[in-house]
Amino acid sequence: MMSESGQGQMPPAEAPTVDAVTVQVPPIEGPVRAERGVARVGQALAPGTPVLTLEHVSKRIGSRWIVEDVHMTVRAGEVYGFLGPNGAGKTTTIRMIVGLARPSRGVIRVLGHDVHRDRSAALGHVGTIVENPETYRYLTGRENLIHYARLAGLRGAERQRRIAEVVDIVGLGARIDDKVKRYSLGMRQRLGVAQALLARPKLLVLDEPTNGLDPAGMREFRELIRRLAAEGMAVFVSSHLLSEIEQMCDRVAILKSGRVIAEAKVADMLSGRAFGQAGGGGTAFGHVGAGDDGAAGSGAAHQKGEGAGPTGLSRARVRVRLHVAPPVEALRALREAGVEAVPEAHGPADWGEPGVLIASAAPDEVPGLVRRLVAAGVDVHAVQPEQDTLEDLFLQLTAAAADGRGEGADGRA
Repeated sequence: MMSESGQGQMPPAEAPTVDAVTVQVPPIEGPVRAERGVARVGQALAPGTPVLTLEHVSKRIGSRWIVEDVHMTVRAGEVYGFLGPNGAGKTTTIRMIVGLARPSRGVIRVLGHDVHRDRSAALGHVGTIVENPETYRYLTGRENLIHYARLAGLRGAERQRRIAEVVDIVGLGARIDDKVKRYSLGMRQRLGVAQALLARPKLLVLDEPTNGLDPAGMREFRELIRRLAAEGMAVFVSSHLLSEIEQMCDRVAILKSGRVIAEAKVADMLSGRAFGQAGGGGTAFGHVGAGDDGAAGSGAAHQKGEGAGPTGLSRARVRVRLHVAPPVEALRALREAGVEAVPEAHGPADWGEPGVLIASAAPDEVPGLVRRLVAAGVDVHAVQPEQDTLEDLFLQLTAAAADGRGEGADGRA
């Protein structure tokens, strides 16, 4: 994809073959060193400054509304996760954000510039990577960056300095003069980030950036994105790898059937604070409204009740791991008290040995359960409330039957 600012990532459609290409790389005169600090990603914005805003954004294709009344704000210094099942409208939303599709209703702004009315000014602040970045594999990493820096309008010493800066940012200094065909997938992803950073964007949009990476590559990429956010960039990430989103992002929005059904800080989602109750949980809950800044969600999602989402479903119970001995007596005592409890999947071979039970109870019931177990002659070695993962919350929120609205002819999310 190529924006008007030259920050895109796709090489020309008719790329020359290996035998036909000759690349003239201008010599670098004298040592060029990357500057440290926020200057490497451009003049830093104040933390919390709105960078990307979506207001009442909807997209209709034929007779179907693919995206409906989406509100969203991504701020400087944060990594914002964008989640949803296949067909939820994620790809259509991203295409609208980067100017490849026009909203049927609503407005998308980057630093106050309308993406569709003031395209060049808006997209000049945006760098984008969609899945695996496209590069010329028969050129070196440096030659690729020289090519894209020219397209971004960088010239002479300024271009040399900026290439040195982005190479330092992504940690490719030792391999930047190797041909890209010798790079691992993780190195190609980092080269793609370097390419997207050349024009010092204030917003980085990443669509499935960790696809195909091994665990080490995922960790390196996650740490890179966190560093960029720490230096003042706003980062918007869409991914199906929820464990990565949980570790990478500050806030997340969940899209279903074209509407934002939940948006909050990741820490608040996992602790339960986003749903009106402190403490982790383990039972299903309903539709959640806007986050603490009231900047995201759909029109119907802007009201919140105390301890419940707009559907009135609260997260009133938590899962508790009880390390007890003997577990058979503990299980009997809990069931007599009307408490749902089951042995852990890999329980002890001998029920007379210590074991683990998984119980479901309201948080304020847990002390009473412990007292009941002790009164029944059960030794309680540990009590561990279990906190939902982002994957648990995502599956709970999107578990309702689909209402038939999808993503369009290509079926992409």
